[in-house]
Amino acid sequence: MSDKEIDDIILSDGSHIPRLEEVLEFAKEKRVIILIEPKIHGKEKNLYQKVVDLINKYDIHKFVKVHSLSLKTVLEIDKLDPKIEVGYTIFGGVGDLSLIPVDFFSIQETAMKSSLVKRVHLSGRKIYIWTLNETENLKKYLFMGIDGIITDELELLEKDVKKLKQDLINKPQYYIDFFGIKLFIPST
Repeated sequence: MSDKEIDDIILSDGSHIPRLEEVLEFAKEKRVIILIEPKIHGKEKNLYQKVVDLINKYDIHKFVKVHSLSLKTVLEIDKLDPKIEVGYTIFGGVGDLSLIPVDFFSIQETAMKSSLVKRVHLSGRKIYIWTLNETENLKKYLFMGIDGIITDELELLEKDVKKLKQDLINKPQYYIDFFGIKLFIPST
């Protein structure tokens, strides 16, 4: 689609699809973190450089992370601007992550394990879960120690995260790390 065709799309609420520049302006103004996922199809011209230039234009490094299923993409972004946090998105099975030079990993929900969270944290990096859209496993993943959630259902999960935090304030829980397994002991 051309830029004009995208601009002509009217969403159900009457708004339009925002351009990356608009999203970055919003993120800087509201001080929210934006996760950018460049999707490369082969016809883009200078896409990596354009993304880096926009991030630099708004001087928004601390509010932007870039991740991709393409390791080449994140390595190119990192090469152009090492100040940008880059992450590798992993779909399916997870092998040895120790040699992958990124700041964080986005791991598909079905591959998320507490041992993986521990290994990633021991390497000094962060781990996010994607795409978590249902709340039934939210508590389990939070207790694993994940660093972030990628979701299509922000309002639903936000409500449940707040409730979990409130429950922990009202009824503290303690845990023991037993050979990499977190044992939770509710207070009495």
